[in-house]
Amino acid sequence: MYLNGTLGGNNRWTKDKDPGLLLQKDNAGYWSGFLPEAAEGDPYKFYVVGTGGRGYKRDPYARELSFDPPFPLANCLLRDPGRYVWHDQGFVAPLASLRYDLSKLRAKGLVEKLPISRRYRRCPRYFAMRRSRTRFS
Repeated sequence: MYLNGTLGGNNRWTKDKDPGLLLQKDNAGYWSGFLPEAAEGDPYKFYVVGTGGRGYKRDPYARELSFDPPFPLANCLLRDPGRYVWHDQGFVAPLASLRYDLSKLRAKGLVEKLPISRRYRRCPRYFAMRRSRTRFS
């Protein structure tokens, strides 16, 4: 796997031609490399070479995608995780997600076998969602 992009203002979209862009796979299965010229906001993609073919792939752990080119052709953008301000303190999981999690726990025998409605009534998230539910006529 190769890292390609406009790194440090230099055009490095060379597919698999530049051995300096080759990433190494570590013991945990993650690909890594170090490019000192890479900077905040630089666009990049991975160029993957494998038995099934070759081509550009986006980073599944990218923190941001570019607007130009637009999705689905978007590039990944390098971002410093320490500079990102999180705004998810008030996040509440959707009821469908909660129902799925409870069904998994029940299958493992970790949740008592009560009717779904009784289990949800004891859950604070359920109360928050019921109170905020909007009804349309």
